[in-house]
Amino acid sequence: MKKYYISIVLSVFMAMTPAFASSGFFTDLADHWGAYELLALYEMGIVKGYSDTLMMPNATYTNAQAIVMVTRAVKKDPVSGEGAWYEPAYRYALEANWMAPLTQGELHAPITREGLLELLYKVYQSFESSPVASKETSVIWAIDSGLLVGKPGGVLDLESHLTRAEGGVLMYRFIQTFSDQINVPTEGADVTYSIRPLEGDQAELTLFWGEKPTGGYQIAIKEVVFKNGKTVVYFSTRSPGPDEMVTQAITYPKDFLLVSKEDVSDADIELVLIPW
Repeated sequence: MKKYYISIVLSVFMAMTPAFASSGFFTDLADHWGAYELLALYEMGIVKGYSDTLMMPNATYTNAQAIVMVTRAVKKDPVSGEGAWYEPAYRYALEANWMAPLTQGELHAPITREGLLELLYKVYQSFESSPVASKETSVIWAIDSGLLVGKPGGVLDLESHLTRAEGGVLMYRFIQTFSDQINVPTEGADVTYSIRPLEGDQAELTLFWGEKPTGGYQIAIKEVVFKNGKTVVYFSTRSPGPDEMVTQAITYPKDFLLVSKEDVSDADIELVLIPW
């Protein structure tokens, strides 16, 4: 069995069909290329929907939204305080020297790809020393770190305004690359997997969620996607509620799925936690 680590494989231009996204969670993520990433951001508590059913992935991504998201990702304790929804995070970012002061108009203006990279670079530098960044060095850093891969044809398109989905992709790349220094959620971190060959051309892929103190813990494989020699397993976990009646015995939650031997025999396995 191999150890699970929380990570998301991200690409602004990767197109996959998220079958689970059309089940009524956020209706506007059905068949959207960024559904997996935005749902996982939602699960981490880094992004919120516009309503219970709308995520608005193609809406404009503003400076205020970017500041709030990166603060939620990096800050170990929730940022609180008086003011509008973005003001506590904005004050925290100023105190951390991540950015220069912005006017109200600038806070609510669309952020460019270059602007988000500059913010993320300053946050990265704050892990080690006093942050000082220029646009040139932030872009070079983003390319060297694998955060920025460009559009088809090698176009970086640095001055273009980002959508919420595009901003989320860059945020996820940042979280994945620097997960040891930021606030990555730990639920599901003890998930492991095994692959058992069966007769014929099938194999049994099983996820194990370790030892739990009672019943009521569930793990479910939601979807398996085979992409470029890698097997991506999307799964969800559920813990019992505080007032839920459960079996008072140690349990070992697991789930399995039959897959093709050809798809998993030589492929890398990536486990991705998504909402239940």
